[in-house]
Amino acid sequence: MRNKKWTTIMVLAAVAIAVLTLTPIVFADSAAAQGNETEACEADIDNFDVHTSDDTIEGADDPGLVGISTSTSITNDCNVVIQVTFDIPNNMYYQGTSADASGQGLQTEVFEVQPGDVSSFTTELYANQEGQHTVVADVEYFPKGQPEEARSLDNFMLTFNTVDAGFPTTADSDETTTSDGTTDSDGTTSSDDDQSGPFLEFLEDNLGIVTIFILALVLAVGLIKREPILNVFTGGEK
Repeated sequence: MRNKKWTTIMVLAAVAIAVLTLTPIVFADSAAAQGNETEACEADIDNFDVHTSDDTIEGADDPGLVGISTSTSITNDCNVVIQVTFDIPNNMYYQGTSADASGQGLQTEVFEVQPGDVSSFTTELYANQEGQHTVVADVEYFPKGQPEEARSLDNFMLTFNTVDAGFPTTADSDETTTSDGTTDSDGTTSSDDDQSGPFLEFLEDNLGIVTIFILALVLAVGLIKREPILNVFTGGEK
């Protein structure tokens, strides 16, 4: 009986050593694969501008306008990804290029510009109080696939004069109340009920380690029982 106990301890120790030894190899292979997916490239912008195309807000039918324009170098090796984040005060509403970039608080526009190309578009701002209001915009840009190379252009100050207050009708539909009493500006309701997301993400990120552990555990059971592994699980020949 004592010999069987020591055999069990030795087998489990061997399993632990195998897992600890193979884990760094799995992670190294995964990191190398991800590194090979994106080749380093150089990309820069020649010009970037955020400005008020129309700084007067005259109600829900006549908003203020924000102009965003960018030009990139023709010598770029890849596209430039540009992220413009607006800090929208509570008494204003930002109508961006999509539902995900509309509302109050921090709203971010994300777009790509090809080498030697020019990109420009206009977005809208509303206010529910008359008077002057200021919006701050911060910018980050980087070569596509290389967010670690991001560079910043901060504190673009955009001032609007509101002579007639009013939000668009879409502003009402974009706000929903969450379970904790807060409001989402993108029209979605936050919930903590779904607990499966992190677990599935863990399995996806560590599939190699989980597989190694299961195989090592199966091997350990077979060695402890001292019979072919197939018989252990099928109840076959003893």
